[in-house]
Amino acid sequence: MRWKVAVVAITAMCVVGPAAASHPGALPGTTVCDPFVGATWVNPYPPNEKGKHFQVIVSGKAFTCKVADAYVKKFVALKIKNTAKFGMPDGTVPGGPKGYDCTSGISHNGTAYQGHCMVPKPTPDSPWFSWGPYNDS
Repeated sequence: MRWKVAVVAITAMCVVGPAAASHPGALPGTTVCDPFVGATWVNPYPPNEKGKHFQVIVSGKAFTCKVADAYVKKFVALKIKNTAKFGMPDGTVPGGPKGYDCTSGISHNGTAYQGHCMVPKPTPDSPWFSWGPYNDS
């Protein structure tokens, strides 16, 4: 579980914000995909910035940017139910790749604006992808 949290925290730092553009390979074995325009997101925390740009990071060879981007474009348009256990707005994202658990932080407007998909019991070599807002604020 700690490994999952570390991967998500590191990739979230690499995906979110203007600094992402200066990190073409966030971690060894990962690919930072080109940003794209998706559904509007609204940061759940004040000052509730908003935007429409997203970026995906893939790790391993199970996913290409094209495949991961297709999932994420679908995810960021979904309204998801908050299933948080620790007070942070997050939930399970339906419709991900078979055999993967996909979870997301929930935008102020209820959408899956940043998250990840990984196998239920990951190892350091397990493939995954993550996404988040990119360079709008």
